[in-house]
Amino acid sequence: MFERYTEMARRVIFFARYEASQFGAPMIEPEHLLLGLSRENKPLFGRFLTDGKQAIESIRGQIEQRSSSKARIPTAVELPLAPETKVALFYAHEESERLGDRHIGPEHLLLGLLRVEGSIAAQLLFELGLRIDAMRDVIAEKVEAPQSYVRSSDRPQRKRIMLGVEKLLEEQIYLLRGARVGLVCNQASVDHSFRHVADVFHENPDVKLTALFGPQHGIRGDVQDNMIETDHAVDQKTGLPIYSLYSETREPTEEMLRDVDVIVVDLQDVGTRIYTFVYSLANCMRAAKKFGKRVIACDRPNPIGGEKVAGVVLDPAFASFVGQFPIATRHGMTFCELGRMFNEHFGIGCDSRTSRFGRTSQNS
Repeated sequence: MFERYTEMARRVIFFARYEASQFGAPMIEPEHLLLGLSRENKPLFGRFLTDGKQAIESIRGQIEQRSSSKARIPTAVELPLAPETKVALFYAHEESERLGDRHIGPEHLLLGLLRVEGSIAAQLLFELGLRIDAMRDVIAEKVEAPQSYVRSSDRPQRKRIMLGVEKLLEEQIYLLRGARVGLVCNQASVDHSFRHVADVFHENPDVKLTALFGPQHGIRGDVQDNMIETDHAVDQKTGLPIYSLYSETREPTEEMLRDVDVIVVDLQDVGTRIYTFVYSLANCMRAAKKFGKRVIACDRPNPIGGEKVAGVVLDPAFASFVGQFPIATRHGMTFCELGRMFNEHFGIGCDSRTSRFGRTSQNS
């Protein structure tokens, strides 16, 4: 759901959840989203209001007056989005499209809130003098998208990274043609256009996608309860079965792989041993070995780099799903390099291929 959201917009959602818990609200309402915006992006309000700081203080005071406060809810409790908040997020998506943006940022969330007429958030913004048409004009001219979201046509010609999954579909598609494909992915599994790879694979005529496999938190990051196992499901976008690899099993079963010839794994690692996604790859490799399947691991850059290796090497006696192999805490490897080490050095021994990322001279 949040694939196109900027990091700042995602933090707005996080703060909105926090604000709702502090008010003891059972759901995240539009006014909590507005408070999240005021926490995360104060300069945005300064673009539209003469005294942005005073306006932000006024917003909080007015929400406290108009909302009924109850006992605080622990922040560990996952609060759902209220129906009006879902509408606001839908409108934010529309506003992004209207402005020709490829990202969804705080500015789009603010426009979305204004369109939810009747909500406390929209009423407060209207009382402060904000009008949607004027705001659209200001945003179109003055609010710059983060550099990583600038449209490719506006960028100078420079080299960019071709992600492993992009290379697989553009240069190594022969590895998939004629095969029934199972895809392991999550919310970070997107291409340079922020399209989720499950949708990209499903729409590609050369790919016969038959099953999806969700690691911890699910294929679209919408199953966020920490350390709570999740059920199998059906993906609403593609209609394909989703087999949870964070359920009664962490490893694909023979039945799950009945209609799969090739398991493609496209997950983003963070550069540390204590992260479950690389072990979902290892478990898929073990299942592939058992049931005669092939694994293709798609590479992504290590976000903290590969120049340094640091920390304690895991004692095998303490192996778990957050550490299966004796490697350093900061391992200095990419996703595919880890996969190759698991398969060859640590002896899984499955039929595997890698689609390494590389550089291209195209605009990103």
